[in-house]
Amino acid sequence: MKESLAHFTQPFDRRDYAVLGGMSSGGAANGHCIYCNHCQPCAAGIDIGIVSKYMDLALAGDDLARKHYNDLKIHASACIKCGRCDKNCNFGVKPSARMAQAVKVFGK
Repeated sequence: MKESLAHFTQPFDRRDYAVLGGMSSGGAANGHCIYCNHCQPCAAGIDIGIVSKYMDLALAGDDLARKHYNDLKIHASACIKCGRCDKNCNFGVKPSARMAQAVKVFGK
């Protein structure tokens, strides 16, 4: 347990989220967002992980996800396409492309 909790004492940029669910950084999660927010910080202030989660839920048919997305203060349309999130992702996800997809899904 101490080893697991030590994760939270690490600086944000040194945290390794690959262990979630027994995944390795080249394994099952590769190319799939796991909402870890390792892509942060976002220059535009978007909570990329939660936007991605709401989008995936909406695409799966969860109508409540759209309401939650609409309640966010900053939507995916605020993305300035700086690419910082893409460089920070450990799982081969292109968060900037997911933000563009979220705009199509949610309309803002």
